[in-house]
Amino acid sequence: CDLGERLRLTVAELSSVARSARDLGDWQEQSLEELWPQLEAGCQIPQGRERKKALLGALSARLERIRRTPPNYALSPPPERREQARKLQVVQDDDAAIWGDCPVASEKTVCCNLRTIDAVSGCGFQCSYCSIQTFYDDGVATRRGDLRQRLATLDLDPNKPYHFGSGQSSDSLMWGNRDGILAAQTDFARQNPNVIMELKTKSDNVQWLVENDLPTNLVVSWSLNPEAIIAHEELGTATLDRRLRAARALANKGCLVGFHFHPMVFYRDAAVAYSALADQVMALFSADEISFISFGALTFIRSALEAMRKARPDSPLLRSPLCDAAGKLSYPPDVKRQLFLGIYQAFAPWHDEVFFYLCMEDAALWRDVFGRVFNCNDDFELAFANAVLAKMTRE
Repeated sequence: CDLGERLRLTVAELSSVARSARDLGDWQEQSLEELWPQLEAGCQIPQGRERKKALLGALSARLERIRRTPPNYALSPPPERREQARKLQVVQDDDAAIWGDCPVASEKTVCCNLRTIDAVSGCGFQCSYCSIQTFYDDGVATRRGDLRQRLATLDLDPNKPYHFGSGQSSDSLMWGNRDGILAAQTDFARQNPNVIMELKTKSDNVQWLVENDLPTNLVVSWSLNPEAIIAHEELGTATLDRRLRAARALANKGCLVGFHFHPMVFYRDAAVAYSALADQVMALFSADEISFISFGALTFIRSALEAMRKARPDSPLLRSPLCDAAGKLSYPPDVKRQLFLGIYQAFAPWHDEVFFYLCMEDAALWRDVFGRVFNCNDDFELAFANAVLAKMTRE
């Protein structure tokens, strides 16, 4: 194609056009070769830089219209759910810190100040959008052999509430209690009653938890999405039904459970599907069994988006309308507002009984969805802890 020479495209412009051509092909839309003559025919500027600018603008507008059209997951079958080998290697006497702040914490968003415990680094699931895949070897995960000892060295103020979670660098439950991973974390919670210990998962591997005594300050939470998103984008994870049945099993045992509707996805049936999912949760659980519910939109770090382009070029998520979001890429505010308001309104019967919050979202969205926002992240952290600990200590 002589497009670059005819329009005297810069290297950056040529790269952008090439990416547009690749996107059109991946999305099974009209090819750039077919589209470009139409753009030229519709351009009223005869020549020069202004014609180039108009043509590139028209191409960009065409792609944005496609991105703004919600993808229809019903049009294509989900990918084959392949079981991936899950290797778990042990590292002894590693100098790397095993705890820290949430890796996506930012002063630009309202943040709960979650502390993380990297009990395992790396995940065996194959969620198309996940950033973990860019940090660790595919299919290989690492655990620290001295987890219990390391947790014992944490210097905590017994008069201060804390929220710790081990679901940031791996799924908290997919490994079960292999090598005492869960036993170490539940004992840590039992020894520190001012800690909210959260195990976050997309699995249904709750057997060890069901069979053992659990501390009252343990929360097991599930990331939830409609089954269409799970089937197409969260390969290797438990189905929606299996996740909810696992949560029900722990709630029957008296363990508080939580739900993260994260990442919420903009697609054709989203409004109906997320509202139906809220109804399903409320039908299966009572509000006093729920520690918290969070909402968050699909968000990429740039390296994860590029990894997804290579591994899953057929994913409808690549058609998403993305813009800058505190250094990452996420939906525009109007799309997020539509998603969050819809599901929060569906949970109206629980508004006064469950702690709801947004994860990694800015203050304006909090005001639009909840009609309020915390003055600072420390206030959010304290309100979250007080709400959850109050349920944990309720007779």
